[in-house]
Amino acid sequence: MFQENQALLIVSLACVLVGALSVNYYFYRRQEAETARRIKIKQLKAQLEQVLDTLTVLKQTPCNPQLVSSMESFSLDLIGQIQSLDKNGDFTNKLQGKTHVPPTQEIIFHSDSSIKLAQRSIRNGTSLLVKLKSKGRLTPLLFAEYSRELSWIHSLIEAEAHIEMGKKLLESSKISIAVNHFKHAKSTISKTSGKDPRKQIKLNEIKELIEKSVPAESSAQASKITPLDTTAPNQ
Repeated sequence: MFQENQALLIVSLACVLVGALSVNYYFYRRQEAETARRIKIKQLKAQLEQVLDTLTVLKQTPCNPQLVSSMESFSLDLIGQIQSLDKNGDFTNKLQGKTHVPPTQEIIFHSDSSIKLAQRSIRNGTSLLVKLKSKGRLTPLLFAEYSRELSWIHSLIEAEAHIEMGKKLLESSKISIAVNHFKHAKSTISKTSGKDPRKQIKLNEIKELIEKSVPAESSAQASKITPLDTTAPNQ
């Protein structure tokens, strides 16, 4: 009898132990899944913000509409993934409106800091293209085309900023400084891909600005020269 009770006690303790381990394992797995979910949401949110930053910049430039459309589609896909993981979150609702902001097609980056931020967003866009390609959402041909487009926009942002600054300096009669800005813009565009037809169009535009500025600069310098006194001295 004693042995039977002892065996029953051992079995009962074993069952309790197994039950405790099962419950502990269940909560461990649940906590592990929750941690993984939060990490995934954080990664998706960071990626979404990156896409939207790139979109914001691209929509202020004369960018290929197909590239913008691909980025918008990617952002909506990320929003869907976040919403499926975080049904009660309002993060995506706040950012979803930014996806469909209409393009302004006007480059408005004039300060050094805004230019650098815009160019960083464009570089981030290049890494996003790599992810789209790896997911099979971009063909190698489209990937190459969009990469060239981002490279062009990256240079155009800097060049346009110098062109606009040069124009403002011309209005203030600071001609030599204005010409330097035009030359900087020319140098920036000259480094872009030679196959892009927009390159020569932009170089011609800058060349015209420089040529119009040089006569004005010469006239300004001539006006500063003191005329020689040709009056004969008194005897």
